Amino acid sequence: MRIGLISSAYPPNFDGIGDYTWWLATSLVGELSGQGKRTRDCGACPVVVFTRIGMDHKPADGVEVARFFDPRFPGTFVGLWETIERDYSNPDRKIDWLVLQYNPFGWGRRGYCPWVPSTLHRLSQTPGAPRLAVMFHETMAPPWPWRFTVMRCWQWPIFRSVCRAVDVAFVSTNRWAPQVTRMAPQLPVHRLPVGSNIPLCEISRTEARRRTGIDVDALVLGVFGAAHVSRRLDWVTAAVAEAVRRRPGKRTILLYVGVDGNEIRRLCPDADLIDAGPSPAGEVSVRLRAMDAVLSPFVDGMSTRRTSVISVLHHGVPVATTSTGWTDDLFLSGVPDLLLLSSAASPEAFAAETAAWLEGMPSGGPPYSELTDFHDLHFSWPRIASTMLKHLHHVKD
Repeated sequence: MRIGLISSAYPPNFDGIGDYTWWLATSLVGELSGQGKRTRDCGACPVVVFTRIGMDHKPADGVEVARFFDPRFPGTFVGLWETIERDYSNPDRKIDWLVLQYNPFGWGRRGYCPWVPSTLHRLSQTPGAPRLAVMFHETMAPPWPWRFTVMRCWQWPIFRSVCRAVDVAFVSTNRWAPQVTRMAPQLPVHRLPVGSNIPLCEISRTEARRRTGIDVDALVLGVFGAAHVSRRLDWVTAAVAEAVRRRPGKRTILLYVGVDGNEIRRLCPDADLIDAGPSPAGEVSVRLRAMDAVLSPFVDGMSTRRTSVISVLHHGVPVATTSTGWTDDLFLSGVPDLLLLSSAASPEAFAAETAAWLEGMPSGGPPYSELTDFHDLHFSWPRIASTMLKHLHHVKD
């Protein structure tokens, strides 16, 4: 089997889906090679990434990069069909499956991307073309606030057309599955979690504190990622304040890693804040290792698409997050106690629950093996790649 991944971005682009595609591609190479399924006698790469032009993309063994898309002119997506016909129709180059990484905003301004489904439909009707799958990182804008409602008017029919053009769909969280099924009732739909996009730095908490200039005895609460509207940052503010209140005379640090340090400082003016800013992945790993716990409450709750939390779990660091009706069933039972899934209804309730949880932490500090084991069971890249391949193998002709 030879797999093609279609992504609007790819490293060195600073883009979450681009990172996802890089990690998935390299893991698919390992799975395909390990199963003896490197099917082309000419030694062709088992994975091809179709992505944007004009970049010197990050190399990876076994991954070929085909540039066809110019994000300045989103209509260039239609060039995918020509690229497949010209370069990948020869039996020695043929691709068995194309998997589109879909977020409407990645393929067009305000998510307007009608050329995506039209190109998929053309491929589906071309004899000898690869079979088609889609990974829905997002489906369409939510119905609120009003500007999203307007964008949904064109994103909804585009999403429907994508669903009806492919042979199988993957979703980053079960929340999207009913939407897909309503658009295409016969389409197989499978959850495919995201994985960590931060490589693991194997250093101790003590060494990480030394490198970051933080006292070993301080309580370090972390916030990782952008100050997005989906995050309950006012709840973070309340939790930090409560932790400080319960530790009189002891230092409690808020360590922020991300691009929105000014916003974090505005929301937490009284916190002992260390703003690490945006950092290379290796430096992010060091800073995660320096944390005692990460505060990451979400408006819509924890789910299998929350890369920032999954990266923290990979590092064995406890996380205080939230559970709502949209939280995936994977988090509803058998979850380590060091992953707090709060159903609090207010900042004050979340702060009190988090403070009590912090006081009950085992001595010694991170990394905690129960968190890394939980991560490896559900979110490791080899697991994600093998799950995708299993479902592709079982799609009927």
